[in-house]
Amino acid sequence: MYTLGELSLASLASLLIGAILTHLLAKQRSHQDRRAARFNAASEELRKAFVSEIATLRSNVPAEPGSGYDLLKEAFPKHERAIYSLRNMLNGNQRDQYDEAWRQYFYPEGVNIILPELEVKTYMLAQYIGINHKDEVEKRQIAIQRLEALMSFAVVQ
Repeated sequence: MYTLGELSLASLASLLIGAILTHLLAKQRSHQDRRAARFNAASEELRKAFVSEIATLRSNVPAEPGSGYDLLKEAFPKHERAIYSLRNMLNGNQRDQYDEAWRQYFYPEGVNIILPELEVKTYMLAQYIGINHKDEVEKRQIAIQRLEALMSFAVVQ
């Protein structure tokens, strides 16, 4: 029988184990919360990086041939930073799918040629150059679809 003021060794062990488990669970939850916050920040960076270009590509302003390409070429450094920021937060399978979406946007033909860095970016984005108004509209739609595929990974946790 137990009386007030008396604790058995089993009672002390139970209390200690309970305290340790509570601490470990709280620590794990804190880690998950920090990771989710970093993921959400990277997701927001990606959305902010693409939203302006997607809106411009969708606009009903008459599309001058090559204007979509010019827009994407100018925004590329911003897009690339955001891409890699979110990529680092994804797990293996998600990262593979994300990399594939990035390749579809930037390397649709699987081309990986050796050129100076700036020339490679210019060359790779050239797939979005429209030669006339109709072609420009089609190229813009392709760019929008590929950018939205990348943005689909930027979900709030």
